Amino acid sequence: MTVRTGRGISKAKVEALKKSLNPFELFVAQYLSQHLKYPVPRFHRQLYKAAYECAVLHLYNELLIIAPRYFAKSYIYSFFLPLFLMCTENLDQIIAFSRDRDLAKKFLRLVKTEIENNILIQADFGLRPGEEWSKEQISYVRKDGFRGEFASKSKGMSPRGWHPDLAIIDDPQKVQDAQSETIRENDWEWFSKDFAGMMQKNPVIFVGTNVHPLCLASKTYQNPAWTTLKFAALDDNGNSIWPEKMNNEDLAREREKWGDDAFRSEYMNDPKINDNPIFRRDEFRYYNSNSVEFAEIARKGLYTVTFVDPAISKHDTADYTAIITVSATLDKVPNVYIRECKRGHWSMPEAVNEAFATYERFHQRKTIVESNAYQLALYQQIQAEQEIRGRRINPYSVKQDRDKVRRAQSITRFFQEGRVYFAEDDPAQEGLKDELILFPTGDHDDRVDALVGCLQDIQETSLGREQHTGPIIVRADRRQLSGPIIIRAHERRQEVKTAW
Repeated sequence: MTVRTGRGISKAKVEALKKSLNPFELFVAQYLSQHLKYPVPRFHRQLYKAAYECAVLHLYNELLIIAPRYFAKSYIYSFFLPLFLMCTENLDQIIAFSRDRDLAKKFLRLVKTEIENNILIQADFGLRPGEEWSKEQISYVRKDGFRGEFASKSKGMSPRGWHPDLAIIDDPQKVQDAQSETIRENDWEWFSKDFAGMMQKNPVIFVGTNVHPLCLASKTYQNPAWTTLKFAALDDNGNSIWPEKMNNEDLAREREKWGDDAFRSEYMNDPKINDNPIFRRDEFRYYNSNSVEFAEIARKGLYTVTFVDPAISKHDTADYTAIITVSATLDKVPNVYIRECKRGHWSMPEAVNEAFATYERFHQRKTIVESNAYQLALYQQIQAEQEIRGRRINPYSVKQDRDKVRRAQSITRFFQEGRVYFAEDDPAQEGLKDELILFPTGDHDDRVDALVGCLQDIQETSLGREQHTGPIIVRADRRQLSGPIIIRAHERRQEVKTAW
């Protein structure tokens, strides 16, 4: 990189900066100092360093920066960084995604202004506009002849034909977005499929604030594949991390103005779910359903149960019908593996078809159907359909305690003891985890109800009897059309025997 004395910076100062700053931070100090209204705080230097290590040195491909609102992280990553890379690196395509189109246009406009008006950048790098110069996308040319493209888009977009060398996601959600289940699901669909498919193995920098326990930033933070830097406005000693911009008194006024919950989200990156959450994310365990390890677990024998939580109607405003299938190891203290998670606004025939499809895949020991009030109709329809199809799926009718919290609390030991495993290779289980984290304050809890039903059945069923050598009747119930469940301890396998 060409070194030049910037506005108001002496040559001696430049040499000192070269020894203490990485090239990205040095570039900002030399060419963009007019935008630095406050002294550079220590955590900004960490942001510069991490950006350079990811975008230039490729020490890691997935970088997550979680920092408070209004602490200039977007300026560093959506304005300074693209401009630095345009001047110094040969990246054919750079793309940035913001929460909405107005923000995307704002940062692209800042970049364009520097290219058009910054005489130091023009002199040292010969950076000038290319053929494309729109509000959402530009091309540029350097004096060494390199040509590149930079696009700034709103989230949800996946520009056709683009395979960028670097992508930046900047504050993709506000609080209202994260509070909406529909928006959360749409954003996750875009992020985990469209965006991930576009990027493949190229570097990604995600800059955000934990505005909600289930926002994109919060969920990405749980992924150990990402290198993460997380900052709160107040350090461990209760002092502002950028006192020149917002001192302790300023932050105290913000807390008073917005309330403690909002302050925790926007400034401390510690969003509050409720005072006493029933399910905690750190209690979740994971497995790969296609792994050799799980195949060995399954070979030793599993007890599999499906729970169907029916909805009242097919209308979009109604609850969903949820179908959860879970397998438990044949131990006195079993581990539990969530095999499948389905839900939909299904009609009665569609829900019946889904129940039979689940059986075709898992051949579960039980298909338990919640049958409170109107829900009994689905159980009756499954019974009738067995005769028509000539296929038994072992339906059980149960009436649940109407207190959902009390039901959930009855099985929390499975989670507290770390015995519930989610399939990391099944995207559909993300929605179940979201419901568990928000329960009982979320928009929906149908998947939670179905999982709780599975775990209650496993809890009530004695699976492990290693001291016995003969077959053991786990549960004999005349409602079970195929007979009692038999476990042969010496084989560690389950068999179904007709005994009636």
